[in-house]
Amino acid sequence: EMAKDKVQEDPLSEYYYRDSMSGHSNILSCDNIFDDNLYIYMVMPFAVHGDLFEVMKNRNKCFNEEEARYLFHQILLAIKFLHSKKMALRDISLENILLFENEKNGLIYPVLNDPGQAIYFNVNKRNNVILEDYKKMFGKIFRPPEIYMKCKYDPTKVDIFCVGYILYFCLTKHELFKCSLDKDVYWKMFKNKNYKQLLKEKKGLHLSKQVIDLIFNCLHP
Repeated sequence: EMAKDKVQEDPLSEYYYRDSMSGHSNILSCDNIFDDNLYIYMVMPFAVHGDLFEVMKNRNKCFNEEEARYLFHQILLAIKFLHSKKMALRDISLENILLFENEKNGLIYPVLNDPGQAIYFNVNKRNNVILEDYKKMFGKIFRPPEIYMKCKYDPTKVDIFCVGYILYFCLTKHELFKCSLDKDVYWKMFKNKNYKQLLKEKKGLHLSKQVIDLIFNCLHP
């Protein structure tokens, strides 16, 4: 992908979005901000267990559904919180989910971070999201099809699409597809509702109907 056609990450995004990202335990917020004549300094908590990408890389097996439910319930609550602030990250990935440890009870919990490609969106009088005009490509290669088609899009649905994609990976250690283009044979299977063959090839036949319904509903355009 050509860099000139992609949204460039803003190194000051954590500063710009700090207010919207404050107030939820599953969203990374600043502990302190100060500056001098040259720099802005932002102090943030340290994720002792790294990010979800590293965890999945180092694990010998995928998450079971109970483990995934525990993590992704919190991830979805964090997304709901951001959307209530009319903010969408547009780049939710394994690398952008940090894992912290609760000092009181030792439980691991996920924390969303990196608003480098985030935007604020508007809603109409019925509280429906007003579609955004396509400007540049953003997010990872598994972004939704409407972004590849350069159409108007709902940024909140982009976030949900990404969650469905990474949830499947965490449950199987397999990417359901590489990209949402017809040249991708697995995306074509998904689009054509050839689910059984897709799940067979992508090692997902063992998953419950409930979790497959959740994932596929997240991914449907």
